[in-house]
Amino acid sequence: GRRANVRAEEARSEILAHEVQEQSNLLERGGCGGTGTAMLAGGAGASDAAGKAFDQLVASIDAALGGGDSMPARVVRRDESVNDTVPMNGSRHYRIPLPSRPTAVTVTVVRTAGAMPTLWGSTSCERPTARNHDFKGKEEKLVYEHCLQSNGDDPEEDRNIDRRHAVPPCRDLFVCTEADAGETTYKLLVTFGPIKIVLSREEIASQVQKMRRGWEAKLADLQRDANAREQFEERILCLQEQRLRRKQELHNGMNFVSQNTQTMPECSQRQRLLNLQKQALRGFARHDKVKSAKEVLDTEDEKRRRAWLNRGEERKRLRELKEIEDQQREDCINRQKRWLQGLALVAFTLRTSIHFKELRDAHEFVQKQVGAAGVLHRFWVRHSVKKRRNNLYRNALKLRVALSAYARVVRPAVLCAAHPVVKGFIETYAFHKEMPTLSGTLRHFRGHVVLIQRWFRQLQIIRQAFVQLFFPVWMEIQNRLIREMCEDEEAKRAEQERYESEVAQHLEDNARKFTKKGTLGLRRGTSLYNSKMSSASDFEADMPPEEVIKFVLHEYIREMQRNRDERIKAWEEEMKSKGYTSDLEKFGVNAGEAKSVG
Repeated sequence: GRRANVRAEEARSEILAHEVQEQSNLLERGGCGGTGTAMLAGGAGASDAAGKAFDQLVASIDAALGGGDSMPARVVRRDESVNDTVPMNGSRHYRIPLPSRPTAVTVTVVRTAGAMPTLWGSTSCERPTARNHDFKGKEEKLVYEHCLQSNGDDPEEDRNIDRRHAVPPCRDLFVCTEADAGETTYKLLVTFGPIKIVLSREEIASQVQKMRRGWEAKLADLQRDANAREQFEERILCLQEQRLRRKQELHNGMNFVSQNTQTMPECSQRQRLLNLQKQALRGFARHDKVKSAKEVLDTEDEKRRRAWLNRGEERKRLRELKEIEDQQREDCINRQKRWLQGLALVAFTLRTSIHFKELRDAHEFVQKQVGAAGVLHRFWVRHSVKKRRNNLYRNALKLRVALSAYARVVRPAVLCAAHPVVKGFIETYAFHKEMPTLSGTLRHFRGHVVLIQRWFRQLQIIRQAFVQLFFPVWMEIQNRLIREMCEDEEAKRAEQERYESEVAQHLEDNARKFTKKGTLGLRRGTSLYNSKMSSASDFEADMPPEEVIKFVLHEYIREMQRNRDERIKAWEEEMKSKGYTSDLEKFGVNAGEAKSVG
């Protein structure tokens, strides 16, 4: 059935994935030389795994010695022939898909040229060799019987399996051809043939017993075979569906069983009570519907009466509606006029667009002519450039030959001229005096230069740290200086204002004596000087920027680092002189007298 086909496809895909994984593991183990050794070094419990790993390692070594044949096995199907050539000590691998029934598989090798190859076969090893194989070819043939052999140790197992139809679990036969004696060319043919299965007495008795038991034997087969059981279950479902379809066709699509099942609960006391309740609810609903219809009729009657009472307003409303219709008619006429104007505009636009297209086509034609002229110009330029390039390359080759000749003649002279310089450099900076070399001297000199550069970089970092340390102190001193200058400026301005007020008062008093009403007097607060006083912002603007401050601090720190030794020497001399003076004072001698005496 469908499910069995799906399961078979899944099993086939899993088997293919397993084969690919096994091939990749074989290649990885073949490329790693320490795998087999590490597994052989294990305990006795891992002896089988170690043996398999060792066989795989030996197979990979044989493949490497045989020409490094790492190609995948070629698939050869039934009645298919393959022509192939194997070099000396080489090998070729083939994979033959096995059928699902007992079959005799015959692999025949017909030698075309060279020595006769050796055939190795296996159903468990993907790459059989002389050390790892299940079958060996004889007389240019390799015969494999794809069937289950009788198990004399366990007759019960033979009784449960029908060897006439069952096959081993292996799905492929792997064949290897090796050319040990020399290069060979051959034709390989695969044929399938029938095989005769000889049943034992126990198997024959079991088959006869199965034939006699009938349904019991079939039930045992279904319980033992999962695929057969799934097919049987699918068959039962199909039969049930067919039976249900025949019943529906017989009763014209009526399902009396379901109808009886649905009507059965209505005969109970509880269902009757529920029916009465539903009937009462339907009556209430009918009463509500009649009531709502009466209310609608009353509302319409009320509206009609109100319309009769408001008939004047109704005439007015009709008049307004007529005016609205006239307005709509006028609007329609205006709309038609606008449409006509739009049509005229569209016609003008179309005519303009046609004229524009004609102009555009003419412009495109001119552009094509210009493009053609450009192509001709580029062709001429390319030809000129090619000619100029050839001349350039010719002159360059001449220059190269001349420079080579010049270098061949001048190089020995340059070497002779550089000899004294190199000799002086080696004598000056060579660290190995017995066997000095130019490369060693250069490396030694470069090491000193790198060390000096590292010291200079550290010195720059120290100077930058001092600048960052002294910059806040500078800013604090600068702000304090600005405040002091502002205070001085404020004091000067207050003194100036006081002086101007006194002068103005004196002039006003004199004016009162010589004029009337003091018309010549000066106003209070008038300044006799036009000097403009400076503010804190003016002082801050006059201060140097941050980059200049950092530059000055950097120069100051650099000078302090340079004359450090001199300052320390001066300080030591000063300390010595102070100590000498203090010693003289302790003896009661004045320093000035000691100098005069000296």
